Amino acid sequence: MALLQYFGAVEGWLSEWITRTTAGNAFANLRQRNQFASLTSIGLLSLLFIAQWPAKRDLYPAHRLRQWLIAAAVLLLAAGNAASSSRTGAVQWLLIAGLALVWETHGQRPLLRWSVLALGLYLAANIVLPLLLQAVSGLEPSSTLDRFNETRRGEARTVLWANVLELIRERPWVGWGWGELKFAHFMHPYAGERFNDILDNAHNLPLHLAVTLGVPASVALCGAALVLTLRARPWREVSATRQLAWGVLMVLAVHSLLEYPLWYAPFQVAAALAVGMLCGRRLLHWPGLPVLASGVAGLLITTTAYASWDYWRVSQLYMPPALRADMWREDTLNKVRDSVIFRGEVQFAYVTTTPVTSETAEALYKASLQTLHFSPEPKVIAVLLESAALLSMESPLTEHIRRQWRAAYREGY
Repeated sequence: MALLQYFGAVEGWLSEWITRTTAGNAFANLRQRNQFASLTSIGLLSLLFIAQWPAKRDLYPAHRLRQWLIAAAVLLLAAGNAASSSRTGAVQWLLIAGLALVWETHGQRPLLRWSVLALGLYLAANIVLPLLLQAVSGLEPSSTLDRFNETRRGEARTVLWANVLELIRERPWVGWGWGELKFAHFMHPYAGERFNDILDNAHNLPLHLAVTLGVPASVALCGAALVLTLRARPWREVSATRQLAWGVLMVLAVHSLLEYPLWYAPFQVAAALAVGMLCGRRLLHWPGLPVLASGVAGLLITTTAYASWDYWRVSQLYMPPALRADMWREDTLNKVRDSVIFRGEVQFAYVTTTPVTSETAEALYKASLQTLHFSPEPKVIAVLLESAALLSMESPLTEHIRRQWRAAYREGY
């Protein structure tokens, strides 16, 4: 998918299955290139795990076939990572090679050979893919190496982190509260440059924990993770299974220093499986394990089924009435007000679709104040200020919100 995107070949029926992008950009069906690159890194670790399986003498042809298939898969992953032009992906592959070097000295396995091959193919793909695209379309895309020289995105992230640090200084002990970064970022009058977008994550896990839960909590949680890692001595691992788990956690740790992969299900599942692979050995012989596993599985199935149903019915609010399910087509808002998981989405729909009148102004004013914490965007702010004006409730708070609207959304004010 990524290579089709890179060469601008997502046309016709393919566009129904693969996200369309401009040629030279690739991230498969994920939101961003770094997410795709992290998955290629996890894929490479999985191939290194498979490469360590012992070969049976009486099945030598099958072993040779497996070697060729691994090489082909490494080539595909290298091409995909190169097509994404993700700098995070480049750093991850270098660190995987470093881990392979350390583990090779302890385990005497072919890890280093495969990781060097992967790096070589990755570097070659970074050279060849832009040349191929230029020959086919005349475009000159930025390779990963080119993006290391870019400053625009780096400057934006620097501004973002500076804003987060300023928020941390305002409430260093207990933070602004989990899920409150968007509201805090909108309401705070920064002394310097402002990151002009809705900010729901600090793009750095320790910083995000500090700004939402407080510096002591961030230090405690990150410190505990570091101590547990050092005590486990992952650099001494000889088990291929545990090496895979540590490698996955390393990939997620690197990504979490720049963005927020653990807010997305594929990476949550990967992290949970990795931790389970590292800790599960102690539970294997515990007599109560079957009961615990059955209970956890039942709970997961039940909660997933409820969340899916709740999501489906709330999503009807965001569809044209003609496309809604029959039982949700009329009076949809009142039918889904009891949502537990997606209460914020229901209130957002109410605020942004209900006309401001003398009859609705009071309820909309209260709801829009609450919705600012969920999504402080112009359409919510406009309802808040309009209902406040209609109720003659303009105050220092509404004036501050008006100023912040102007500061945060210069074009939409």
